[in-house]
Amino acid sequence: MEGNQVELARLMRERHRYDEAEASLLQHLAQFPDDPEAYCELALTRMQMEGRDRDSLEAIEKAIGIVPDNAWMLAVKAWILSSMSRHDKAIAATDEAIRLDPQCTLAWIARGRALGGREQWKSAEEAVRQALKIDPDDSEANNLLSLYLRLQGRTEEADYYTATMLSRNAEDDVALTNAGWTRLHEGRHREAEQLFMDALRIAPDSEYARSGIREAYKARSAFYRLYLRWVFFMQRFRGPTQFIIIIGLFFGFKFLFRQAANINPSLGIGLVFLYTLLIFWVWLASGLGHFIILLDRRARQSLNRPEKWDGILVGGFFFVGLMLLAGGLATATVPLTIFGAGLITAAVPNSLVCLNESRAGQIIFGLTGIGCMLSACLGVAVSLSGNDPTAAYAFLGMNLVAAMLTTWAGNLSFLRG
Repeated sequence: MEGNQVELARLMRERHRYDEAEASLLQHLAQFPDDPEAYCELALTRMQMEGRDRDSLEAIEKAIGIVPDNAWMLAVKAWILSSMSRHDKAIAATDEAIRLDPQCTLAWIARGRALGGREQWKSAEEAVRQALKIDPDDSEANNLLSLYLRLQGRTEEADYYTATMLSRNAEDDVALTNAGWTRLHEGRHREAEQLFMDALRIAPDSEYARSGIREAYKARSAFYRLYLRWVFFMQRFRGPTQFIIIIGLFFGFKFLFRQAANINPSLGIGLVFLYTLLIFWVWLASGLGHFIILLDRRARQSLNRPEKWDGILVGGFFFVGLMLLAGGLATATVPLTIFGAGLITAAVPNSLVCLNESRAGQIIFGLTGIGCMLSACLGVAVSLSGNDPTAAYAFLGMNLVAAMLTTWAGNLSFLRG
């Protein structure tokens, strides 16, 4: 009877009836509180329920407490820890699982996920390849291998593994989504768009595919395609290497600025403008992309509520600000120039509000965005009062400093969630 109830809960989980499965398992555990299989199934069920990672971890730890030498349950724990971005602890759990059973496929896959979470693409690739040595037909391992090859820029190899999966199952939504992301890496955004649509037809709730279709829609913009190329290039490297590249760009621009300024001061100013645009573009690109999607009646359906607001507060502010700024400069209208520039600078902190998982970050960057708008309004008021325009432009300088500080603070993990 015990096994039948757990098996029934498993069937309900596979049919996406998670609430019913959880209720059944809790009822079962009230009668049999020392059933490790039921606790493990409860953990697997809660893994599928939004916002239940902590409860899932609690359930699998109870299972492991009853049978501490079960490699598969340790692998499940590692999987959950990776989902919670606790990658170091996940790797430690896979080490123990592999020690207990080196042939546990799930342990190697969980290890690959954890290493991938730390952006150690090569090590993650090696882990999933080990899983495939044990079970060459494992779909999760094949799909992860395709992902990690793509993130290393090895798109042809990634295509091979994706094609292999699709030859076995043309309705594999993860494989279709991986194929779509590979097409995006290759700059073939129209093909990527179709592959993501096919994946969503099979799995309408797939966030992986939905995020892909959003990027494909954004890639209709030539500017956004350039940004994507930059992101895909940087994904090949770990954090320290990324930092070195950015520092190298800084000193490279500094050297070029000195050389250009010696030739013509206007060239130097132009380079400063380009570098400033590059810095801000990294923060603004996603919101600008969401704004572009909002303008497309069909494409906007792929956005959720926070993404729509991100498009308005980032893309809307930027493009309206750009038009006002251009109009102000063309007509030598100081208030228009200041307010337009104020909207543009406010878009930078706004980019870290709607999609930020850190509550502290949302508050700090939200207040910074409001501060930029108030500063711009004060600048407009000063310029309309007939005083020296220099005093009005000082408020614009404050906004620029706030935007620059945002790009620094935005790299702090506790402000990004």
